[in-house]
Amino acid sequence: FKDYFLGTMLDGRWAWACEDDCSGSVNNGLVLRPQSGCRQAAVGTVSKGYSWAAAGNERTYQFTVGDWNIDVDSRVSARLFLVGNEAGGQPEAFSDFNKPNVLMAKLDLWKGVFYWNLYVKTDSPQINVDDDKFKLAWMNVGIIATGRTFGVTLNRDRARLWWKTGQGKKFESEPMAVPASAFSEEGTFYIGVKNDTGESFGADQAATISASSVGP
Repeated sequence: FKDYFLGTMLDGRWAWACEDDCSGSVNNGLVLRPQSGCRQAAVGTVSKGYSWAAAGNERTYQFTVGDWNIDVDSRVSARLFLVGNEAGGQPEAFSDFNKPNVLMAKLDLWKGVFYWNLYVKTDSPQINVDDDKFKLAWMNVGIIATGRTFGVTLNRDRARLWWKTGQGKKFESEPMAVPASAFSEEGTFYIGVKNDTGESFGADQAATISASSVGP
């Protein structure tokens, strides 16, 4: 199966989960504006049924960067994440921080280079999942993000990061062990962009996610 948003159609299985001072729109893709720091604009699935572990088969989670119009060099990221067991009501803001079991893949820019990173926390509520102590893997993507697709494939207790160029050339990380038991019952899927600089963005600074999907 697949869930997706393309063009001006936001699929009805998604709901906004924005924090304060964030905005989003659907216009040739999902435009996310985390305007003041530290804030995150996000959408999450209204179902918790997106866990690869609960489904018992391989699933791939991915998005494509349509445009990256943020000129801050660090502490700004596009991310996809799964909120696992013991999550309570979903979707809601701050779930990547508040909830105990979260798997996140994060695209960020550091000194002019983009990195695609994998983090997993378990039994750790009220703490950022993208703390270095939770990092499992990372990939150097280069100086371009626009037009590239970023994903993570999960199967049993293994996760593999990957990204593709606009021409379809694929790069993969080594498979990493992940605690599937923390996602054995629930899995709410989110797409978001976070401004963690503490400084405000201009109205024209946003990331456009042109497509997202979950599927085998």
